[in-house]
Amino acid sequence: MTFFGAVFLFPAVLALSSLGAGLLVDRISGSWLPAPAIPVVGFAALVGIGQITTSSAAVAPVTAGAFVFAAAGGYVLSISRLRNLLGSLRRSPWVLFSCIIAYGIAIAPVLLAGRTSLAFYLTDTTTGTHLAGADWLIANGRNFGDLPLDSSYGLQLRAYFEASNYPSGGHVVLAALGQLIPVRLTWLYQPYMATALALLAPSAYVLLGKAGMRSAPAALGAVLVSVPALVYALDLTGSIKELTALSQIMLLGVLVSEHRRWLHLAPGAGIPLGIAVGAGLSAIGAPFAAWGFAAAAAVLPAAISRVGSRTWPWWRALALGGTIIAAAAVMAPAVVSNISQSTATANGIATTTDPGNLLQPLDPLQAFGIWITGQYRFPPGE
Repeated sequence: MTFFGAVFLFPAVLALSSLGAGLLVDRISGSWLPAPAIPVVGFAALVGIGQITTSSAAVAPVTAGAFVFAAAGGYVLSISRLRNLLGSLRRSPWVLFSCIIAYGIAIAPVLLAGRTSLAFYLTDTTTGTHLAGADWLIANGRNFGDLPLDSSYGLQLRAYFEASNYPSGGHVVLAALGQLIPVRLTWLYQPYMATALALLAPSAYVLLGKAGMRSAPAALGAVLVSVPALVYALDLTGSIKELTALSQIMLLGVLVSEHRRWLHLAPGAGIPLGIAVGAGLSAIGAPFAAWGFAAAAAVLPAAISRVGSRTWPWWRALALGGTIIAAAAVMAPAVVSNISQSTATANGIATTTDPGNLLQPLDPLQAFGIWITGQYRFPPGE
């Protein structure tokens, strides 16, 4: 039951919760989102909702309930939209296949072991801190005053999540939805990582489709885009921040490429873009702002060309920009309220002697997949 709950039930709960929350965002923003992107937007919304609830110790314990409420609201308010989505999925299930295959590849170490496990055990020892932080945040929010100062547990969590304002977007989603599954949080960590990786596939599918690829080739391409060597290595080493943020980066690409569908709509149409930026900030911290600025720069020329027309006066353009910024701020309260601390932490990481995830440029051979010997920071075979 533990193995089934972790490997199959948890990703299903995460997917259904993301779809419901995505339907809610889609409804609020004018129902313009491309169908495959809806669960990805919903995942971003869950990240943001979790940051809002865990901002207060009094509200933090109801985070799981807030997720269920948001998802249920989306299903109830978007019945016709959901019916259309299911109909199109029955006619062309390729995007679903790409998600399932990407998840299967990511979860393969656990699935083939036939038991719950951590694929990265002892590779990165910070996993224990991530799990402890997720458990604390879901019960106490970002209130670290009650943590004991005479234990490594208290000192570690304070150093991570209080002193450095460590981003907790992925942690809270993991812990909140984990409360709905009768499995220890430890064994849900790897399935969460695999599901976050699989959520890259829908965005890749949309982008490849816009490039002219048909459904089946686009689905295959989406799988390949989702599990390149470096991303798969991040999955196998338990990099919860990076994989949570990657889905937001891919989502920004989709939202920017679809700007013709929403620039002319009401200001609320910009909410998904703001949610994606806010979720990215909550997932990996202040550095994600660079992706937000890149998305804004990509949309800006098209926006400027419309400003001043009868259909798009200045006030409407300003309202749209304000809506995007407000949504991003609401979805990332811990980063926005402590922006100086978040920026200082990012600068500290950037100036450290630790080279991070890459020691050197990737070897071209690494583009063909993963390798058995060595680790991803070194060329194959070293």
